[in-house]
Amino acid sequence: MSIKIKMNNNFEKELKKKAMKIAEDKLRNSGVNLECPHCKETITMKLGINNCPNCKKTIDLKN
Repeated sequence: MSIKIKMNNNFEKELKKKAMKIAEDKLRNSGVNLECPHCKETITMKLGINNCPNCKKTIDLKN
C-alpha cells in the first residue's frame, strides 16, 4: 500500500530554501572537495576566492 501526501506549495519552497541555506553554510564554513578546473587536482574550496595549491591559479566559487 502506498500513501500519497500532498504538500503545500509554500512548504516545498521553504524546504528547498532551508536545504540551500545548509549547503551554503557548509561551503562558507568548512569547504568542500572539488576538482580544480585548471589542473584537475582535487582540493578543498570554500565559497569565494580560492587559490589552487597545485597550479596556483585563482578559482572564484560563487553561490
